[in-house]
Amino acid sequence: MANEKRNRLREEAPEEETAAPKRRSKKASATSEGKWSRFTAFFTDTRTHRVFGLLLVLSSAFLLVAFASFLFTWRVDQDLVGRSWGEIFSPEVKVDNWLGKFGALTAHQFMHTWFGLAAFAFPLWSFLCGIRILLGTWLLPTRRTLGWTAMALLWIPALFGFFFRGELTFLGGGLGVVMTRHLTSFLGNFGAGALLVFAAGAFAVYTFNLSFGWVNDLLAKLKKPEAEPVAEEIAEPVIAQPGVRMKATPDVVLSLSKDEPVMDASTPLSVEEEEERGGGGGGRRGRRDTGARTGDDTHGSGGARPLPCR
Repeated sequence: MANEKRNRLREEAPEEETAAPKRRSKKASATSEGKWSRFTAFFTDTRTHRVFGLLLVLSSAFLLVAFASFLFTWRVDQDLVGRSWGEIFSPEVKVDNWLGKFGALTAHQFMHTWFGLAAFAFPLWSFLCGIRILLGTWLLPTRRTLGWTAMALLWIPALFGFFFRGELTFLGGGLGVVMTRHLTSFLGNFGAGALLVFAAGAFAVYTFNLSFGWVNDLLAKLKKPEAEPVAEEIAEPVIAQPGVRMKATPDVVLSLSKDEPVMDASTPLSVEEEEERGGGGGGRRGRRDTGARTGDDTHGSGGARPLPCR
């Protein structure tokens, strides 16, 4: 009997021990669920969203000023990168960047090491996302802006890396140096430049749906030159002078007398001809006058009655 009781106690003890961990697991799961709910509630809170939006707007301003300052102070701040972290954060070391050491390091990483001038796309997107969170609207169309920035991050480094070498390699960044090295090794300088031009043209055609109808118009103009307009001749008014025959127009001829021949206006009459013509006209007029007078006299004498003789 004593042995049976002992065996029962031993069998009941493990059951109690196994029941205790079950209770503890329930409490642990409840506490873990409470922590996760708090974590999710923190990130779903609108106040957290607004704070994050303000942080993005301030970050865009910080990056913009740091990048702009890097364009003027990169030569002076270049030796800061080669130093150790202890020397970098030493108060004795000074930089010329407008945002201090942190701005110089950030601008060097984004512009000199990575994307060059194309790094200005990051302040733009930081500002747009911050405004989207704060105001709930996009200032620019998202798809088109995203396409433009993606093209800029790839094409601008390759372009500036192809044209600017030596001290100005930071304009294309490390990405531009690597892309130019690979393109020139595979295609040569001419092929790499042609590929860059083709990429820009293809992007413009796809984005703006450009047509090449203006090429046909240009070729047509080159083949068929336009006829020069003929200036219309304006006839000047012709003033007739006595004794001079003048031609007003090719079709109309002005003259003082229908019986006399037509003479050109450019050849005036000589003095003798004028005298002859004037004298002849005067003689004819004199004859007419004298004839008229004699006729009157005869008519008057013939009409008079003789006086009777006494």
